[in-house]
Amino acid sequence: MDTNPRTQNHFRWPGDARIAISIVLNVEEWTSEGPSPLYFPLPPGSKTARDTATVTDHDYGYRAGIWRLLEILDRYEVKTTVWTSGLAAELHPAVIRQIHDAGHEIGGHGYDKSFPSVLMDREEEKADILKTIQKIEKATQQAPIGWMSPSMRSGENTLPLLIDNGFLYHSDTIGHDLPFMDTVGDDQLLAVPYSLLNNDYRFYSYGDPPLAPEEAFEWLKGDFDQLYEEGETFPQMMSYGIHPYVTGRPGRARSFERFIRYAKGFPGVWFARRDEIAQWWLENHSDTGREG
Repeated sequence: MDTNPRTQNHFRWPGDARIAISIVLNVEEWTSEGPSPLYFPLPPGSKTARDTATVTDHDYGYRAGIWRLLEILDRYEVKTTVWTSGLAAELHPAVIRQIHDAGHEIGGHGYDKSFPSVLMDREEEKADILKTIQKIEKATQQAPIGWMSPSMRSGENTLPLLIDNGFLYHSDTIGHDLPFMDTVGDDQLLAVPYSLLNNDYRFYSYGDPPLAPEEAFEWLKGDFDQLYEEGETFPQMMSYGIHPYVTGRPGRARSFERFIRYAKGFPGVWFARRDEIAQWWLENHSDTGREG
């Protein structure tokens, strides 16, 4: 019996595209002002708990990085999904509204990155999801239909709570290249996979050693080339996650733009928001009831 999903499923992206590319922009917020693991800890005996290196690094995203990245996306007519902390929508509503009005999807990403959902019981997580929805809806006049938990780590209550609150899909998985139906008790929720490899944290922050911008481009190019080749017979999907205070830095932004320009040079490439991918999959996939 042939169980290979490449031969079992015969679907098509819009326009018979070989590959769907999902660029994800993570716009987050923290109440903690303590040191990030990306920096040296505060020295013993410090008279402050506020780490200015961490706090101002995050500030860079709102002051400079996000605008540089949005200008690049606009130049190439690429729309993204923006995973948004409820606290970010609360503190920067005009920024989130402007991103939404430019045609990007605003998805839920928990309320406060300082308090991940895996530390919450069911009622606390329920309140966190509802608060995130409310803050995003207040900023954009539209409730989110996609969700990724902080650090992409969900708990046993997360997916049932997302179903209860009307979400169309989640991205708390790196378990596939393509969307699939995730079984949640007696129900199902579409999973649109994310990537922790095609991710600027991996490239520039947590990599050992970190990559130079030119190396990050070559990494992405290799991933794209493989998936595009496979897409001739079996359409594929590629995810790429970025953060305004990481990829928004000048040299890294240039590498980001270089990748978009490279992928745009091929026919049959669909740059899409994750809600567009989710809706297309649910409406057109031949076997949405099947896991995997």
